[in-house]
Amino acid sequence: MESLCVIISHPHGKYKHVTVGEMKGSTEEIFGLTKLYNADTCCGSSGAPVIFPRRRGDLKGWVPIMFAHSQGLENGLNRSAIGASRSY
Repeated sequence: MESLCVIISHPHGKYKHVTVGEMKGSTEEIFGLTKLYNADTCCGSSGAPVIFPRRRGDLKGWVPIMFAHSQGLENGLNRSAIGASRSY
């Protein structure tokens, strides 16, 4: 589960798409951290939530950490926007 990522999007305003992939790393940008992942997206998916489940011992379970999808890269990976939000 530690490498799982899920994207929920409505690309181009069409039907909802749920894609599942793996986190492949992260990059440190000038203003913060971005995530790299291989879940399928298209250019109409920008801003869609990218959910990474994380284990939290103090909460005794998994919690979703969310980033916004930003762009597809030429190497086949995708990159999130900078920063994250927690939903717990």
